[in-house]
Amino acid sequence: MINNTDSIQEEADNFNKTLHEIMLTAKKEDFLNKTVSEQTDLNKVAADFLSKVSAIAIGTDNFEKLKLKQNIEEKIEEVHQNAKNSFTRRIKMTAKAGYAILIAICLLMAVHYYFSFTPLRDRLKKLINDKDKAMRTMREMSHRDPLTNLPGRTKFYEESQREISAVDRYGTDLSILKLDINGFKEINQTHGQQVGDKILSELSRLLRKNLRRIDSLYRLSGDKFIILAPHTSGTNAHNLADKLGQIIAQNDFTGKINITANFGIAHCQPGDDSDALLKRVDSALITSKQNGPGNISFSIDT
Repeated sequence: MINNTDSIQEEADNFNKTLHEIMLTAKKEDFLNKTVSEQTDLNKVAADFLSKVSAIAIGTDNFEKLKLKQNIEEKIEEVHQNAKNSFTRRIKMTAKAGYAILIAICLLMAVHYYFSFTPLRDRLKKLINDKDKAMRTMREMSHRDPLTNLPGRTKFYEESQREISAVDRYGTDLSILKLDINGFKEINQTHGQQVGDKILSELSRLLRKNLRRIDSLYRLSGDKFIILAPHTSGTNAHNLADKLGQIIAQNDFTGKINITANFGIAHCQPGDDSDALLKRVDSALITSKQNGPGNISFSIDT
């Protein structure tokens, strides 16, 4: 009986030691939170152990006790392996779920970008283009006369200097014509400034209509206009002034007023710049007005 008790104690000690190892491993691998079936396997091991121990207590031989020990160890190893396999399966399932969630997030981000950021980017691009267009329009308007919608003195200086550079480089002709309306001050005093403004507006449209595509028309101030005529000799500039003078004289402005215009002409010379050319055409216009209404005069150096 003492031997049986010693055997039981020995088997119990061995079982406790092995069970302790299982519990450490199970805790490390979160075995305590495993499925019910896995915990049931452990309960079965314990039940088998109790059954075998009872057999030992009744009295079994050493061979039976050895077989009992082997069975317990096999059961313990089986539970341990099942725990490891279950843990591995959970890790794989968690990894797959993580990849699926990551892919779903990426797809959602792509869809969100397409439907949200693309229209926003297009709208921002349109706003930038509209702003650039508005800025260009404002710059153009700053160089234009609001009454006649013609470019002014600043634009004349820019474009005339470019044409003068072409004359110096290629040896082409360039002429400018300056005109003003005879008795325009008296027209304003007699008919009012509104009528005078209408005459200026109608005159600008009339001049543009009868100029070549390469010619440019500017309003400098008051009733004074200037024409930049590239590839135009002095003779051709005079013919142009004569044609325009006749068209102006034959037109009824505001439906009831006839006017005439004087012209001064300057032909670009080597070494000229915009200021020199404008100074000479001003001198020619003064001479034209001194010679009477509707007169055409060249600058002295032409």
